[in-house]
Amino acid sequence: MVISDTQYPYFPDIEVDLDGTYGNATEIMFKVTKEMEKNNVPSSEIRKFIRESTRKDYVNLMQVCMRWVNIV
Repeated sequence: MVISDTQYPYFPDIEVDLDGTYGNATEIMFKVTKEMEKNNVPSSEIRKFIRESTRKDYVNLMQVCMRWVNIV
């Protein structure tokens, strides 16, 4: 799968509800990766998401999440 840098989110059909995460970065990453797995996103892409989302701070995490999936 090739991800285009111009189409956001990369996986527009995946919706992740962050209700109940209370800003917990670990819980947010868990929810996003679980939805990606449920929607058969290749593990190589999930690893890319994890690497990108853990590079910096919480703001980066949220930006990366919104770039990869629909946050509802």
